[in-house]
Amino acid sequence: MTVAGTFIQDGSASATYRSYLTAMVCIGVTVALASVPLLGWMLNHPSLTRFIVDARPTWPLTSVGYIALSFGLLATIRGSHRLAFALASVPAALGLFALAEHLLDVQSGFDLLLLRDQLLRSGIPNAGRPGHHAAITFLLLSASIALANVRGKKSGRVMSVIASLTLAYGALSASLNVQGIRAIDPGSTPLIGSLPAALSTAAMSIGLLAWKAESGWADLMNSEGAEWRILRHAFPVILTAPILFSTLEYWVARSGAMPGLPATFLVAGLNMLVVGGLLFWSSTMLVRGRAAFLEMSYALDTVAVILTDLEGRILHWSRGCQDLYGWTAEEAIGRSKHSLLRSVSLDPAVAAPLANAELVEFTRDGRTLRVLQQVCRLDRHGKDPVLVMSMVDITERTLFEDALRESEARLAMALETHGIAIFDYDVKSGAIDWSAGAEHRLGLQPGDLRDYRRWQRLIHPDDILRINEQLEEVARTRAPRFAFRFRLTQGSGRLMTVEGSALASYDEDGELIRITGVNVDVTDRNEREARLQAREAQLLSILETVPDAMVVINESGQILSFSRTAEQLFSYTAQEVIGRNVSLLTPEEHTGQHDGYMGRYLATGEKRVIGRTRLLTARAADGREIPVELRVGEANTAGERLFTGFIRDISQRLEHEERLNTLRSELTHLSRLGAMGEMAAGLAHELNQPLAASVNFVATASLLLKEGAEPQSVEEMLELARSQALRAGEIIRRLRDFVARHDAEVRAEPVEETLQDAMALVLVGQKQLDVNVRYDLDPAAALMFADRVQVQQVLVNLLRNALEAMRSANTENMTILVQSRVVDPETLEIAVCDNGPGLSPAFLDQMYTPFSSTKGEAGMGIGLSICRRIVESHGGELVGENLPQGGARFRFTLPMIDERELELS
Repeated sequence: MTVAGTFIQDGSASATYRSYLTAMVCIGVTVALASVPLLGWMLNHPSLTRFIVDARPTWPLTSVGYIALSFGLLATIRGSHRLAFALASVPAALGLFALAEHLLDVQSGFDLLLLRDQLLRSGIPNAGRPGHHAAITFLLLSASIALANVRGKKSGRVMSVIASLTLAYGALSASLNVQGIRAIDPGSTPLIGSLPAALSTAAMSIGLLAWKAESGWADLMNSEGAEWRILRHAFPVILTAPILFSTLEYWVARSGAMPGLPATFLVAGLNMLVVGGLLFWSSTMLVRGRAAFLEMSYALDTVAVILTDLEGRILHWSRGCQDLYGWTAEEAIGRSKHSLLRSVSLDPAVAAPLANAELVEFTRDGRTLRVLQQVCRLDRHGKDPVLVMSMVDITERTLFEDALRESEARLAMALETHGIAIFDYDVKSGAIDWSAGAEHRLGLQPGDLRDYRRWQRLIHPDDILRINEQLEEVARTRAPRFAFRFRLTQGSGRLMTVEGSALASYDEDGELIRITGVNVDVTDRNEREARLQAREAQLLSILETVPDAMVVINESGQILSFSRTAEQLFSYTAQEVIGRNVSLLTPEEHTGQHDGYMGRYLATGEKRVIGRTRLLTARAADGREIPVELRVGEANTAGERLFTGFIRDISQRLEHEERLNTLRSELTHLSRLGAMGEMAAGLAHELNQPLAASVNFVATASLLLKEGAEPQSVEEMLELARSQALRAGEIIRRLRDFVARHDAEVRAEPVEETLQDAMALVLVGQKQLDVNVRYDLDPAAALMFADRVQVQQVLVNLLRNALEAMRSANTENMTILVQSRVVDPETLEIAVCDNGPGLSPAFLDQMYTPFSSTKGEAGMGIGLSICRRIVESHGGELVGENLPQGGARFRFTLPMIDERELELS
């Protein structure tokens, strides 16, 4: 886009645009003026190098310098600052070299860099070397271009002064050339340049002044309080008019058109005419400016404007303030603005009442106002600075804004609740605007969908072509609204399904220019529908392949659905039976009764078939009666009551059951014999312990009698023998009940007492083995919910096995550790550990197999099998394992009871 286009687009003043055009014209003129002499040297036409016969020529290096200056100004206008500095350095270097050669009077050969042969043929001394005029203007104009590329008013002012002096210098040189003073004359001053160079200097100076008009003389004059609009136009005329009129006077006098005195009066008259014209124009501008100033003052007085000193005392109170606050100027001037209006800032960060802020203030009658305060500090020459405050009443606007914010908040809440994203798509630019939080609701970051190109990259490839075709169809048919659906890839890589609708807008030519609509995330709904469709398909597949026949009827008994299995069972096709009464499938003696059953159910609601399994007889197409199992379900769909019947042919099952009854009778007899054998083996194994203990207690009592011991000790041994005999009977009863699979007598039993009783039973008569028994009991595992006798049977088996293993291995310091711990709030674990030889790998693989033992012929091998059955009957698990430090450990779990539960009960 061109710089001029930028000015117009940005809304700059027309004067700025004219300055740009003036600068561009001056650049073109300078390039043309500098190029003509260069062309004259190349074509060997001396007149082109001088413009005036016998005048000083313009050297090739001088032309190159002015061309470089022109393009440097062009680069400045284009904003290419580096290029502008580089181009301005070329004439600056030429000027420095030329001045050095003039001052030192040396011949470096630098002058003949361009067109050497043509310069030597000219016969002019120091041919090709830029003169003093060119060298000085090169340095001045290079500095001006450099300052024009520096931001700031100060650099613009300095540049304007330099360019103005350069303009005067160029105009003077051009005038002297025209008046006949030749630079090649011995008496002429060396500061006068050639006519092309002088004109190029003037054109470049005018271009620089035009380009920096606002920051140059205009700003400088305005800062001094002058009417810069007038001076900006009058100053160049005042500067150049005398030179032009003197040149005119010289031409008239030399040509002989009129004598010298009339020519002088003519020039004086022209000067008076110009001065008078400037005065008339200036006064007219001043009068207009004064009128505009008065109009502006009156307009500003109607606005609420306050002038205060730096401490906030009111110096000026406009009529707009009187209308706004109710205080007159006489009442307000001299008082503190903050205390008069009780100003309070709504922004806690803005503490000063004299700063830019939104304030709450009070009128004279006590009304509350919301005011937007804009403060500007005005520094005045020779006077104290003042603060200019502009007050805007935004009370009503604030109410509207609050209502708007509340409405937007409700809208945002509704959009967030329903997952709606609003968009506005500009078709021509491709930009897409989204409502607040819209992209976040789509699982994206803000800015991910700011234009159509980015949106396309996130759309599933299969949907892009369809969406574009839909937009083309909408534009072609000028559809006012349309719906769409696509899949979008979120930042996490998840594929989202989006649905929406949009409103299309068209210009006067019917071209689509804008689309506004909503996007809704329907991924979950789409997934639910997909799952539902999959389940429906799966259900249909199951119903088609299920071995049961399915028949769906309505309240009237008409068949609505007839599965493929039903077709195979009844030998009817679905087309043959759909729409007919279901009594078609019942035996002839029940054909007329089905409608009565249905009517009774609809009238009373009593369910005799629905929800139950019934054994019935059905009738096939060929008249065969089939024994079936019928299950009926009921459903309400769209206000219609439907009944679904699942019918299973049980002909083969009845035949199998008859054969199984015969086999079951034989198996029951065999299992009873096996159970009796297992019970006998268990009794022989388990009764050996209490009977052996009873014998020991009786033998001990007999020894005590022979030794004449006290009767109390004998009675104690006999009582122990009696308890062990009773225990043997209890074991027989419990074991018989267990084998017969009767319910065990479970209740809350103390864990510690059960363990100690089992240990005491095992250690009867074993004290000579010198066994070290230790307990590690968890106090939290105090009560178990189990059959105490059966648990003690398990413990006695495990303890005896541990003792026998240690004794057979001649273990030193035989130790048995009994542990209990809490596994979870409803389970405890009991463990029996020893320091014996441990369990062999072969035994670990089959230790629960009946008749498998580590004792050789001395063991029957059913103890652990019985223990496992007892533990599993309590819902626990028995595990045997070797310890890392040596020895074996058997642990089993049992239900646990919290003592607090017993207290509450």
